[in-house]
Amino acid sequence: MIRKAEQFRRTGMTLIECAISIAVVSTMLVAAMYALGAFSRARRSQFERCTGGALARALMSEILQCRYAESLEDVTFGRDSGESSNLRSDWDDVDDYHGLIESPPESRSGQTVVGADGWTRKVIIERVQADNPGQVASKDTGLVRVTVQAVSPTGVTTTLRALRGSQSLYDRAPSEETTFLTWVAFEMQIGPDESKRLTTGTHILNPIAVSD
Repeated sequence: MIRKAEQFRRTGMTLIECAISIAVVSTMLVAAMYALGAFSRARRSQFERCTGGALARALMSEILQCRYAESLEDVTFGRDSGESSNLRSDWDDVDDYHGLIESPPESRSGQTVVGADGWTRKVIIERVQADNPGQVASKDTGLVRVTVQAVSPTGVTTTLRALRGSQSLYDRAPSEETTFLTWVAFEMQIGPDESKRLTTGTHILNPIAVSD
């Protein structure tokens, strides 16, 4: 009888230990799943920030390399007569881009950007006070504020702002007629997954002469 009682007590302690072990393992599993979910969300957020920044920079650099206006005498704001409303290759001055909304994003030549499905890009061009760029002006002051937004499929918005004046290098006529390279767009991809491709661009402050 004494041996059976001791055996029962030992069996009872083993069951309690198992229950405690299951509780501990379950808690650790829940914590691990939570950490994995947080890591996945952080990775996705990081990728969205990188993609959003690249898409916004590409469009911003495309805008900044354009002329400030059609001519010094031109006071028309927005696209001029003969310029397409959806073909950016026809746009040659900064305010042509005002009001642009595209989804999915496209290149200047009209090709859809690979890996940017579900993304949206928006552009706002505003005339601002020369002595206070934060203040919107009612007429041309020789300075505009360019705002480019890239919105991810989940609603994360990346915003870039830049100022563009009428006396930039891009508005200075060369001493002789020649062909210049003022803007470069490029794509980067590591591995076979096209959804991880980044597209961006840059405007060249020192225009490079190229042969015809």
